[in-house]
Amino acid sequence: MPLNNILIILISLFLFGGNLACAGEIVDDMLQSVKLDDAAGVVDGLKRGMDVNFVDEEGNSLLMIAAREGSTQSSAILLNVGAKTYLRNVYGDNALLLATFADHEAIVDMLLAKHANMDANPHGWTPMHYAAYVGHSRLITKFIAFGANINSATDNGLTALMLASMNGHIEVVRTLLLNKADKELRDANNRTAADHALAGNNTIIAHLLQLAAVNK
Repeated sequence: MPLNNILIILISLFLFGGNLACAGEIVDDMLQSVKLDDAAGVVDGLKRGMDVNFVDEEGNSLLMIAAREGSTQSSAILLNVGAKTYLRNVYGDNALLLATFADHEAIVDMLLAKHANMDANPHGWTPMHYAAYVGHSRLITKFIAFGANINSATDNGLTALMLASMNGHIEVVRTLLLNKADKELRDANNRTAADHALAGNNTIIAHLLQLAAVNK
């Protein structure tokens, strides 16, 4: 190979290799800042050219990572500079689903204020399902206020009431019943919320559901 060509290749490797290393450093710094909720670090990363909608190898955007980790300041900054709320990772979850599962209420409020999508993931799980499964009654109330379908079902027919019943979350069950959740719906295995409560040895919830059925 001619010497001139070799020199061009070496110069290119030097220049672009340096740029790649610099880019990798910016990404690493930004991810660390978001996880630690280091507001100054997040602002600095954006100033250095970090894409606000960068996603990692699992499809998690910076906003999703902030939502999952409870990084309130980082979430606010990212939303204010145009972070997309509708992006989903490889598991089908978006920032609202991740914030809901981890019970980061302040971030849920921010996302709802930005009209974040409350639609289901590919398995039919909505924020309502996540909140019911983990037991976050305050979030259940918020989602109902924002128009969530209280009786929506997952791919295997599970409703929020069934999920709360099977996991023993009595306050969530009460909240759902007060808001007219359908206690007679059945899942793909023909089980009602009361059946799920009994299967989980949650007898108080099962009794509550039975009373609600009598007094409907």
